[in-house]
Amino acid sequence: MCSSDLGRGLAKKMLLELLSGAGCRKVNRLQATVAPSNSASLALFRAIAGQLHTGMDVSPGLKANLFPGGGHEQEDLVCIGPFAR
Repeated sequence: MCSSDLGRGLAKKMLLELLSGAGCRKVNRLQATVAPSNSASLALFRAIAGQLHTGMDVSPGLKANLFPGGGHEQEDLVCIGPFAR
């Protein structure tokens, strides 16, 4: 996203719109890997969980050594759901 769009809730709107589409009507969980230092993404997923009236779990995901080139931190697995529509 452009820096001028940060903090305006566009990512949340886009994900919720995607989930409301016909192609996602059987989807009841959302999963992503997120670096622990990515507070913006974690806040986004907490907000989506709240909007969907469900919980969010964070568990170990991808270890840092799986990313090429080094210098990348681990990523945790973030799971939202189950949720109904």
